[in-house]
Amino acid sequence: MRRLLVGLTLWVFSCAAATPALAQQGVGEIRGRVLDEQGGVLPGVALVATNQDTGVFRDVTSNPDGSYFVSQLTPGTYRVTAALSGFSRFERHDLVVGVGRTVTVDITLRIGAIEETV
Repeated sequence: MRRLLVGLTLWVFSCAAATPALAQQGVGEIRGRVLDEQGGVLPGVALVATNQDTGVFRDVTSNPDGSYFVSQLTPGTYRVTAALSGFSRFERHDLVVGVGRTVTVDITLRIGAIEETV
């Protein structure tokens, strides 16, 4: 009876320890800085990372130091866009995000007219 109780207890603890591993997936990330043409940081830039295969996207905003970070991305090919009023829109395609990989995309926005897409 004691062996059964010890065995059952060990089994319960091993199952409990393995449960968090089931929820984990392989993910990657995209990060970088957003600057103007003179090298000044641009805070408040709206960035969108879109998986080109699935259409799933993540929105982030650049920090006061111009940096941005898009985490927990499923592996795939991504498009990154950046927009800020008074600057031309930035877009880069075919960024390959792999498991456990960080893709760095530093962005330079040029001063330009506000564009409207219909």
